[in-house]
Amino acid sequence: MLLKTQALTKKIANAFSKKIAEQVFDLTKIMDNKKICSREQYS
Repeated sequence: MLLKTQALTKKIANAFSKKIAEQVFDLTKIMDNKKICSREQYS
């Protein structure tokens, strides 16, 4: 799953910028093979 996340981060960086890609990566967490938003983590 990490490789998919890294690939997506690279695509975002190419389309927008590296800073935005890093922010998206930081806001996304992976738990139990399921991608969830960090906001859901605290619900």
